[in-house]
Amino acid sequence: MANRLTQAVSGVQEWFNDRAPSFGPFYAKHMTQYYAPKNFNIWYIFGVLSMVVLINQIVTGIFLTMFFGATGPFVMAIYSNIFPDNRHHFIATHSAAMIIQHVLKVIAFGLLGFAFAPWAGLIVAMVATGFAGTWTGTRLLNRIPEASFRVIFKALISLVALHLLWRGLASYLPA
Repeated sequence: MANRLTQAVSGVQEWFNDRAPSFGPFYAKHMTQYYAPKNFNIWYIFGVLSMVVLINQIVTGIFLTMFFGATGPFVMAIYSNIFPDNRHHFIATHSAAMIIQHVLKVIAFGLLGFAFAPWAGLIVAMVATGFAGTWTGTRLLNRIPEASFRVIFKALISLVALHLLWRGLASYLPA
């Protein structure tokens, strides 16, 4: 049993090292060959646990965003409660989160061998419309009062949620 587990782990390591060859030496230098003091105490455990939780959130977040495509509206609903009084911070934080999410998707799909070249025209068009939407949205955001923004935001998120529910339930309805 242990031999099969060792083979499986080494196979995963080889697969990962083939796709990201510089990660192995980086990991060895900073994680396994790093000096550790001899006087470990309970506070080191909390640091390790928080790192494990952070890595778990990152890994599960990346995994879920690959298969669960409509993460934007859900993240917006969470951020709206974190920034209840400042629409600029709210929009900026959501934009940064979506950029990180999409960059990680591009990296993951690139490592898996996705061919971006046939889709280059569509990608350029999507980036251009993204810039146009950002430019337009910034001007609208500066003109709309905070209270009106919150009402419009809640209405739009509710419509998106209803649309997602409808699409999810439509597959169960008879044709």
